[in-house]
Amino acid sequence: FFFKQKTAYEIKECEWSSDVCSSDLEQVLREIESGTRRDGLWAKAFQKSRGNEEEAKALYIEYRVQSIKDEAELSTELSEQYNPGRAAVDIKPIDKYDEVIRPAILWNDQRTTEQCGIILKKAGGLSGLLKLTNNQMLPGYTAGKLLWLRANEPENYEKMVHFLNPKDYIRMRLTGERATEVSDASGTGLFDVEHRTWSVKLLSLLDIPLSLLPSCHESAEVTGRITRKTAELTGLPEGLPVAGGGGDAVIQTTGMGLVRSGVLGTIIGTYGIAAMGLSGYHSNPEGLLQVFCNNTPSTWHVMGVTLNAGGAYRWFRDALGGTEKHEDTYALMDRAAKGVPPGSQGLIFLPYLTGERCPYTDPAVRGAFIGLGLHHGKPEFTRSILEGVVFSLKDVYALIHSMYDSVTEIRTSGGGSLSPLWRQDRKSTRLNSSHIPLSRMPSSA
Repeated sequence: FFFKQKTAYEIKECEWSSDVCSSDLEQVLREIESGTRRDGLWAKAFQKSRGNEEEAKALYIEYRVQSIKDEAELSTELSEQYNPGRAAVDIKPIDKYDEVIRPAILWNDQRTTEQCGIILKKAGGLSGLLKLTNNQMLPGYTAGKLLWLRANEPENYEKMVHFLNPKDYIRMRLTGERATEVSDASGTGLFDVEHRTWSVKLLSLLDIPLSLLPSCHESAEVTGRITRKTAELTGLPEGLPVAGGGGDAVIQTTGMGLVRSGVLGTIIGTYGIAAMGLSGYHSNPEGLLQVFCNNTPSTWHVMGVTLNAGGAYRWFRDALGGTEKHEDTYALMDRAAKGVPPGSQGLIFLPYLTGERCPYTDPAVRGAFIGLGLHHGKPEFTRSILEGVVFSLKDVYALIHSMYDSVTEIRTSGGGSLSPLWRQDRKSTRLNSSHIPLSRMPSSA
């Protein structure tokens, strides 16, 4: 969708939005979560649910749908096709009535370490798994969540007749079709990335019925059309084509122009990404990176994801901030950090607050401040967080640079790219050599 007034709706366990509005929506969620804002619709939902958070979120989606119909002016010029994006890898189990069985298990949830080990063993170790999917089994992937659900909530697993990622759940509500596309499917851990299809062999090894999985399409392929009921609810034209869309990380890098080898992108959002488009299929040595299908047929995408980038900065603001919570938060923090020389007076931050994905796949690793002394204050802490996040992305960049084509250009995006200091740190830590141009791109997903 495109709305002249930037409004859309989402639920925390099932983030979804117009691609063009997601940066605004993420800001709204940050404000809601930090307690600095409660808009009228959320207050109404929370009051009606009598304080039940899960019910409030479900009501909130209904109110936002109605607000779109009532308040947003739909631009028909940009409504020829809807392309779902956002929230890859989260899992929504669906019952036979197409109702959600339990809240989604989010992409950064680390509970499935044991199940990932089981999957590796059944696949014949890492080498066997890479032959099937070309990817390591990460705790955030869908496969581990399905096994966790089967072991820990068998009653919910028995009810499940489908599972969908959040954007695909929205697709189902819009069109009645249970479908996904190749970039999101790549992040399930159940997808044969080379051949762009579900890995039937791995599903058999794990005793997961193929019938649980949605049909899989290319990103630009039409997967359904807006139903009459949806048209009446939202004001969207009945029969509007709904394309495959894309997982948030991949579709954002597509929006940044990362569609060919040599152009590297770095994204600092809640998480951090270093990524590059691949014009052909490449193996993934030791599974250290993530090789996914790209949004264009016969193209692929390599990336490494760090779990704590802008999220670490937000954690610091919420846990240790003062007036920053009530003013222009990040501008104040940047201003304080700007006066600190590179190196943060010897203070080092390891940004592993919720474990790490790349290049250290370890859900149990934790963050730390190292070298703390009496001469350190809030500005040094702030600067060390900026530097720690950039160095974690440098680790990922080094992996991509060593395994694939040489990098000729670096583009940056995400909320963190708005910070001149963060961009400067990327240069001063030599994330890019002086001869490689660095440009900032608008948020793309």
